[in-house]
Amino acid sequence: MAPSGPRGAKPGSKTSSSPASGTQARAGTPITTEPETAAATNIDIDNESFNINAALRNVRSKIASMRTAGANIAIQHSVIAALDSIITKFDESDESERKEPGSIVAGNECADVHEALAGIHDIQTSIGVLEKKYENIESKLAETPRLFADVVKPSPTKNAKIETHRRQQRAALHQERAKYGVVLTTKDMDTFTRKEFMALSAKAIRERCQEAINNQYKGTPEDAPRILGVAKLSNGIRIHFGDEIWADEVRELHIYTPDIWNTVFKDLKLHKPIYGIVVHGVAVADLSVEKMSDPDTIRHLEEKNYIQAGTITKITPLRSRKKRELNDTKLHHSIIVYMNNKPATHRCVESIGFTIEHEHHNAELFVPKFQIMQCFNCYGYGHRAANCKRKSRCGKCGENHNTRDCKNNNRHCCQCKGKHEAWHPQCPARIAEKSRMNESWENIPYPFS
Repeated sequence: MAPSGPRGAKPGSKTSSSPASGTQARAGTPITTEPETAAATNIDIDNESFNINAALRNVRSKIASMRTAGANIAIQHSVIAALDSIITKFDESDESERKEPGSIVAGNECADVHEALAGIHDIQTSIGVLEKKYENIESKLAETPRLFADVVKPSPTKNAKIETHRRQQRAALHQERAKYGVVLTTKDMDTFTRKEFMALSAKAIRERCQEAINNQYKGTPEDAPRILGVAKLSNGIRIHFGDEIWADEVRELHIYTPDIWNTVFKDLKLHKPIYGIVVHGVAVADLSVEKMSDPDTIRHLEEKNYIQAGTITKITPLRSRKKRELNDTKLHHSIIVYMNNKPATHRCVESIGFTIEHEHHNAELFVPKFQIMQCFNCYGYGHRAANCKRKSRCGKCGENHNTRDCKNNNRHCCQCKGKHEAWHPQCPARIAEKSRMNESWENIPYPFS
């Protein structure tokens, strides 16, 4: 068998001898005079001066000390087992060399060792990649909030969905409660009379309303609907009853006694809901903004559309005045026709449409509650700033001050906690509100609930 170089050297490489003697180095002994503790951590198989056994043990120690989880545990154990097997062979070789001093490593054994070292070099490269991944994971974990409240805190999108669901519940409750209430309006009162009426206590208003109802049931006062309570509104009051049938009866009392609520307080009237239809493509020359408020124009439209006189309450443009001023040269516009009669509105939407100056137009529903409504006081959805009872929030930075007074350049949404304004079109809260509107629109009874 041809002699070979020291263990760890490439086949055919030049052998080295110890400076202390001229004898050939034995397998398993350090080639360099440096102590074993100075062995390099990274294995370089092209370097001819390192202790292979010590380097292998160093690599095994590093792999064993790595923290890992999942499928990487099996890989870690497999690499450690392979290293243990190689180290054991080297230990057996060292033992045989002690028994037979001066033995030389065979050429084929040196080739096997070199192949094993090359495999270890590949393993070490993979380990370096894994170490970097674990360092990134540890850095991210260090940035993760440690408080339990922060960990379980819902995401902005989840917050928006929760708030949307709550608004849906409130809307459903409001619709159900409306069946048990009767609304009386103060819009026709003058300012002084309205203030005087609203200054009355709820008890005084209830007693006056109950007396007016009892007067309609003089023969059978025990059958008169009983008022549970009174709630004050911005433009009137709502009378609550314990039975839906009682509420329906009270709504019909004005048919028999038109001035029944006027006896309670001057100019107090039953609130009549109005229903709107939208008519698109109306020629401005046929119906301008100025003509919309003319009573003669309204009577003319009622006559031409075979609608009972007094049904159309008002006509307004669909777009606001500020938006119209940007494009005054438009030849056509969209209008809203308000009516106080639900069947007449159904008829326009479902069959006859709406005719203006002999030109027929299709009509569609106007449902303002399905338009996105955002409060510019708290920047929540579903109400306006005029009716908001919450604290003011800044729409730019989210702090507790008015948006006009904001001097902060950082953007922070008070709704979803994102880095943008509260009215941003891509805000998760706004997107969730828009989705709720679309879903509600699809689920409403046609044409009106």
